[in-house]
Amino acid sequence: MTTIKYTFAIALALLASTAHAQKADRETFPYIPPAAKPYVGVLPPERFDGPYTGKLTVIGNLDAFAMGRLCPKVPGQPVTLGCSYRGAIENECLVLIAEDSIIVAAGWSFEIVFRHEHGHCVGGWSDHAGARPATPETMGQR
Repeated sequence: MTTIKYTFAIALALLASTAHAQKADRETFPYIPPAAKPYVGVLPPERFDGPYTGKLTVIGNLDAFAMGRLCPKVPGQPVTLGCSYRGAIENECLVLIAEDSIIVAAGWSFEIVFRHEHGHCVGGWSDHAGARPATPETMGQR
């Protein structure tokens, strides 16, 4: 519990002057159809793709430097697009998401990255088992 609170405090302090919390809603961040790459294995299993009932803090629009300092490196990606930190005891979760230009350059959308990280908040889901593709059908579910 202390570790997650410490992580929250540091992340929020580092980001307070350079980022802004973004409202994660489907109207603001609509589904963007896949361009060249298939979005295979990116959405959480249905059981983790529902509402989060705890305190959810989403900080978006983070530059590459902040993402490199605050999120684990993802193999094959020059910049991690998003990460989440879930409270071990308290019902709270922090989601950090890269700025739109980084996400779009990687061929993704904010909503896909958000739904992936949100799945970690809802159910842990650290092994990514049962991940689903992002398609118009799966993006409409929730």
